Amino acid sequence: MSKIFKDFLYSFKFGNMHLKQILYDSLFWLVMIIVMFGLKYMLSYGMNGIDASSLNSNLMQKSAEEIQDISGSVAKLGFFVVSAIVIMVVSAIGMLGFTRGIIYSIIMAKKFSSKIFWKFAGLYLIILLLSPIVLIFLSFATTFIKNINSVGMMYTMLGLLILITGLILYVLTIVSAYIAKTGELFNAIGKGLSTAFGKFNRLYIPLCFVLLIFVLSSFLFSLLQAAMRSWYMSTSSAVVSGISSFLPFVYVIVFAAWARTYVVKEAAKLMAK
Repeated sequence: MSKIFKDFLYSFKFGNMHLKQILYDSLFWLVMIIVMFGLKYMLSYGMNGIDASSLNSNLMQKSAEEIQDISGSVAKLGFFVVSAIVIMVVSAIGMLGFTRGIIYSIIMAKKFSSKIFWKFAGLYLIILLLSPIVLIFLSFATTFIKNINSVGMMYTMLGLLILITGLILYVLTIVSAYIAKTGELFNAIGKGLSTAFGKFNRLYIPLCFVLLIFVLSSFLFSLLQAAMRSWYMSTSSAVVSGISSFLPFVYVIVFAAWARTYVVKEAAKLMAK
């Protein structure tokens, strides 16, 4: 049995490393959900006293006092919207810096520190600044897919989108491992890109294993979801409905913990070479 296959089989041995990743992934989403509910409440509070109908009316028919009131309402609404966006961005980058820093420090057997936190926060700030390019591409791709009449071409484009998403996650994983290893940002990005593409011939087999497990586990999970829906239809139980809604989250973070650890461990063998 080849060493690559042995390492693949050994990757399914779950331990504290995986459990800690699941814990910190869950913490990230818990905090972000709390932040989103808080922002929803803040925006609702900001909308109090604002007459939405007045914002859509013809300003030429308004008196100077009414226009001043509308201007004040718009300024108030704008302040709350901008504040909500800033809080959301800062919270997301802060939590990503904290949780990703700890997760990759655990995998790479490095001590987490404030330096690692700031490097990961910087990484996700760079990603945020580059995200409009990705969003524009996805927007064009989605529009193109919707207008495709050929089923085969449509599936080809969907496959291409999945491939690009997987490639981004793959590169991000390698770069993150280097940040945890070196405590640097731009140097880690350079080394991560060099390893991800320059040594792809040494990593493509583990990546194929990850893809295989993703396809198989997604199929099995879809069967489980179908069984849960059937169970809910026969019982109308709120508990069953809640479990069914929560299962996708569990599946994603468990799969991510396994795939992340496996890919980073395989890539780590090449980092010193």
